[in-house]
Amino acid sequence: MTIWGEASIGHSHLDSVKKMRFLLEWPWYNAFCGDLDLTGNKKSQSYYRDVVWHNSPIEMMVHAPIPDGMLENVSMWGWPDEQPSWTWPGMEGKPLQVRVFSRASLVRLLLNGKIIGEQKIDSGSITAVFNVPYQPGTLKAVNVEKGKEANAIEFKTAGSPKHIRLVADRTNIHADRNDLSYVMVEVTDDKGQLVPNAEIPVQFSISGTGEIAGVGNGSPTDLAGFQHPQRKTWRGRCLVIVRPTNKPGSITLKATAEGLTSSSLTIESH
Repeated sequence: MTIWGEASIGHSHLDSVKKMRFLLEWPWYNAFCGDLDLTGNKKSQSYYRDVVWHNSPIEMMVHAPIPDGMLENVSMWGWPDEQPSWTWPGMEGKPLQVRVFSRASLVRLLLNGKIIGEQKIDSGSITAVFNVPYQPGTLKAVNVEKGKEANAIEFKTAGSPKHIRLVADRTNIHADRNDLSYVMVEVTDDKGQLVPNAEIPVQFSISGTGEIAGVGNGSPTDLAGFQHPQRKTWRGRCLVIVRPTNKPGSITLKATAEGLTSSSLTIESH
């Protein structure tokens, strides 16, 4: 096994007691600090910093449920286990912590169209914290300036996993071993919405003038090999890296998973 960086320095974990310091916990194999996971997807702290640096007027995160009797310990350089999701099956009626990041003087929170709370944000802060009993539907946070609603962000509860979606950063690449196409694999529901709690093994096959250079997901604890033609999604996603041969032509990547509609994508190398 390969350790990537200072393993576990950016992680959080649950324990029955609060700890100021704690040791590496198996099977954490990488440093989970920073704004992006290993597949290039934004982590919760990145959305927070979007507001800090005026790249976004409002962002929202929902903390993953903490079981009764447990406490969250966040390591140095870590971040709480928050996600941009309102899909929490089994938590109906139970409170979830919602943090809204905003530079507005007042933030309004709505659940399924009904106002469930408002909070003023003090000078020097950009965070409003709400405790919301979970109900499936739409959670929406809105900036309120001078009594009028302005920018907003919303999360919708996803349905059951139904389909695989493939999204390539580029579908036209050079017929050169040094060029690559990064293909994001997403599990979606019937409406095309990402299913953020989907952890489903996906199998890959490739034909034409290319090969699979590697696969991966954003999980800091998934020790599966990077060269296998399959990967389990984490938070609804995984990644396939496609490498062309030195010959121009078409490369077709196909992704399949039990119970899901398969998907294929063609990349042209020139």
